[in-house]
Amino acid sequence: TVSVLYWLYPSVPNSTMSGGGKKWFPLEANPEVMTQYTRTLGVEKGCYFTDIFGLDDDLLAMVPQPVLAVVMLFPMTKENDAAVDQAHAAFAKSGAPGGATVPFFMKQTVSNACGTVGIVHAVTNNTDRVVLRPGGVLHRFLASTLESSPEERAAWFENDKELDKAQADAAQLGQTSNQDINAEINLHFICLVSVAGTLYELDGRKPAPLNLGACDQADLLKRAAARAKEYMAWNPNEVNFTLTAMVAEE
Repeated sequence: TVSVLYWLYPSVPNSTMSGGGKKWFPLEANPEVMTQYTRTLGVEKGCYFTDIFGLDDDLLAMVPQPVLAVVMLFPMTKENDAAVDQAHAAFAKSGAPGGATVPFFMKQTVSNACGTVGIVHAVTNNTDRVVLRPGGVLHRFLASTLESSPEERAAWFENDKELDKAQADAAQLGQTSNQDINAEINLHFICLVSVAGTLYELDGRKPAPLNLGACDQADLLKRAAARAKEYMAWNPNEVNFTLTAMVAEE
């Protein structure tokens, strides 16, 4: 089962961060908070976030379509880290192409930023479906970093004052009290998105997008649910999994 408790997007331990130790307050894993936050970042229309209440077919059928991206909050453990790292290594060794179009991807260098990075991965890989406000944070981000490396995109994030304020304000929203900024919670947030017919797992802690094979947009939700089941199988005693869908706003 998928938990629908509104967990806070966690602190990623500083040892995994390549930046200078900057920290944000974590966001709540709450679709209303996430939708409001995207509006602050400059998404005028075209998408919103909604709960995924479970991974069975009847519960997946309750999620509005089309699904543009799925974001997953999960416990970081040595088991799933080893499995994902092995998949990255195997794919790199195979020399297989990354897909017809490489997805927009950025690194995470700010502690507690995994919620924001996941939301940004969801939005920036669906620019054909969303409307960005000219001059807004995400419009400026894309205009400045479209041809940049994942590391350069992370540096832009670290240095943008408007983004700092937007994230700090969003961290105060939701149903749960915010945590101490120095708290280390062993949870993490990733994005699953279909780009040019390929399913990608986007995790700012990892070196690159992870190609998970062919996937049409219509199959994204079921494929993302199957991927979530893999994470759960690696950690059968863990319960802190939360899935949220970014769906098209017609």
